Parts: sequence; C-alpha cells; structure tokens
Amino acid sequence: MVIVSVRLPKATVDSLNQQARRYHISRSEYMRRRLARPDSRTGSSSHARG
Repeated sequence: MVIVSVRLPKATVDSLNQQARRYHISRSEYMRRRLARPDSRTGSSSHARG
C-alpha cells in the first residue's frame, strides 16, 4: 500500500466530508473508494475487454 498526500481547497474538503458523512464512513475511506472506482467517462472499461 502507498500513502499519497494531496493539497485540496477547503471547499473540496468540506464537500468530501459531507459525502463521507452521508455514507457513515471516514473521509479517507470515501476518497479511497472514489479513487478505486472505475471512471465510466474515460471509457477505460472498454480497454479491458480486449
């Protein structure tokens, strides 16, 4: 596992906190889930089909 540090605007962090509270998880866990989720907008899932 790798640790990553990022600087975010306060408004972004406030939004992340709000979303994490909605799912009853920590902000860190919410960010991990968002980063691990495939992004359908880039079409990256079509590359895996071969």
